[in-house]
Amino acid sequence: MTEFGSYEILETVAQGSTGTVYRARHRDIGRFAAIKELSPQLRAVPGLVQRFRSEAQTLASLDDEHVVAVYDFVEEGDRVWIAEEWVDGVTITALLMAHGRLTAEQSLGVLRGALLGLAHAHDRNLVHRDFAPANILADHAGTSKLVDFGLAAPIGGTGACGTPAFMSPEAARGGPVGKSSDVYSAAAVLFSLLSGRMPFPARSVDEVMRAQIEQP
Repeated sequence: MTEFGSYEILETVAQGSTGTVYRARHRDIGRFAAIKELSPQLRAVPGLVQRFRSEAQTLASLDDEHVVAVYDFVEEGDRVWIAEEWVDGVTITALLMAHGRLTAEQSLGVLRGALLGLAHAHDRNLVHRDFAPANILADHAGTSKLVDFGLAAPIGGTGACGTPAFMSPEAARGGPVGKSSDVYSAAAVLFSLLSGRMPFPARSVDEVMRAQIEQP
């Protein structure tokens, strides 16, 4: 069984372009956690380790039940990982795939928690910059939490980043972003929940980015 410090890995939850997420349990106190590991082969890529560290620092600065809690950040040998609160649920992306679309009541209900978490970040002068279905976890009671603060930055930060289908026009241009940028992304997520489709269906990322800028 693979271990990360005092955490025993129970299963692989997701694998992406930059790393892997595991469900784990603390060996001594029994608490479940989500372990996010940066792919070892990417550790030398400029900025990625700092992005992991910044995410942990950002989460540690937030204190809201609607934002996933951070337990630890570890950099040892060729391993870089974060231990976070385990949410027993699914992403909004999975909900959309399973149900196609939701009613207005269901959509607002499942977004409420994540929006409260976003408001808390805004109160701390932080912009999430990637408010998207994949970064919202809903538990089995329908309560949601906002996750993945790897791109979060102080209000006024610049650079085109985030999930293209849900980026604001100013983010797509690479200009400075503020609270309204996250609000735009939240509206795009709500549109997807209500309609069951992306705001700007397109064949390529470039087409989506162009649509965000020219057809908001």
